[in-house]
Amino acid sequence: MPRPQYWRALAVAATLLASAPVSGIAATPAPSPSPTPAPSCTIPPGMQADPQEQALYKQCLAEQAKIQTEKGKLSDNLALAQSSSDSLQQMLKQTRDAIDANRHLQEQTQAEINSLEVQEAETSRQMDATRRRLALRRSEFADYLRRTYKYQPDLLDSIFESKGISDFLTRAAAFLQVRNYGDHLLHNIKDEEQRLKQEDDQLRADRQTALKKKSDLANAENQLITSEVKEAAILTALNGSIKDAQTELANADGQTAALVAQIVAAQIAREDQLIQAADDAAWAAAQAWMASNNIVYPTSVGHSVQYRFIWPTTKGTVSQWFGPTDYAPEPPGFGAAHFHAGIDDANDAGTPVLAADDGVVVAAEDSLLNGQLIGYGRHVIIAHQGGLMTLYGHLEGYFVKPGDKVTQGQTIGLMGSTGNSSGPHVHFEVRVNNTPVDPKPYLPPNGPNDFRG
Repeated sequence: MPRPQYWRALAVAATLLASAPVSGIAATPAPSPSPTPAPSCTIPPGMQADPQEQALYKQCLAEQAKIQTEKGKLSDNLALAQSSSDSLQQMLKQTRDAIDANRHLQEQTQAEINSLEVQEAETSRQMDATRRRLALRRSEFADYLRRTYKYQPDLLDSIFESKGISDFLTRAAAFLQVRNYGDHLLHNIKDEEQRLKQEDDQLRADRQTALKKKSDLANAENQLITSEVKEAAILTALNGSIKDAQTELANADGQTAALVAQIVAAQIAREDQLIQAADDAAWAAAQAWMASNNIVYPTSVGHSVQYRFIWPTTKGTVSQWFGPTDYAPEPPGFGAAHFHAGIDDANDAGTPVLAADDGVVVAAEDSLLNGQLIGYGRHVIIAHQGGLMTLYGHLEGYFVKPGDKVTQGQTIGLMGSTGNSSGPHVHFEVRVNNTPVDPKPYLPPNGPNDFRG
């Protein structure tokens, strides 16, 4: 299953030159000179047999063919840039929505802290009152002990001097009642002291938890704002790039093939820098989303414990594992001439594809070139905790969008054969800090299954 040479979904939709510079990206080449009308390739009347005119005619046709070829490259990149711009615009909206949600949560958390502080103050007041009551009870208990010790012989004598069984039982019961009262006072003292200590400890713990939550939310907001600024800068550059590409397309027919080729080459050279910038921005945004969402959302109910991931399908056959391969369309990697950077899980078209872990959707889009699905085809990329990302390629369709929070086992799409694919399957790829790793250690053994231990 061939894969493109670059990873990220936003980067999959290649970008062009940007009119607005982005930090760390080379400046945009100067615009081409004003064009002159495109020359027509014709032979003057009566000179069709002239060898020199025929040579000039062929040279003119070849020049125009080169220009059309370069225009084709630019048109393809323009379509990809527009797709990337749309995706980046969606990501920027999701980031801004996340900032608003984060600030709302900070307000809720501050209200929670204020409430806990009020409760702490009330508990402190109750503790002072209870301590005064406890002091009184201790005084009563001490008085009881003194009187019991002082009058203990008289009490025993009164019991032994009782007149009959009934009188004896009455006096003994009275004596035990006095003794039990002392025990009751002692237990009350211990129970109330323990209750107050537990209540005070719980309030302190709740307040510390709330304060940490607020601090984490504030840090996540800063990350989200940083992501927003980067995304906005790249989007501005990308939209400027689209405008420049449209201008170059309009001017190309009036320029020389050599000049057009030079401009297109410069744009393609700069394209890799914008791809990396989009990749970094998407990664930072995903991490910020995760940081913000994880403060609010715990691990999903029923999440696997024994293994980090579940298989993206509950039934299927592994048609290709991670590692070196003899399959020629696979690109080189890790010192091998051909390397497959994921696991291919094959089944029928339309088989549900599941999120391998809780996470945030970074991309859900199509890899298009000249109207055709290429590379991973329709694909979804999800960011997870711990610097992990998973990709699900060649989908028939998907049900999520960038910024969505997904839970392990949630259906995110349907298996297909879009892009560079030889049959229905899902290409499942795992990356750690944007480096492909073998998915196998993260998954239950024995191939695709529904194990969630």
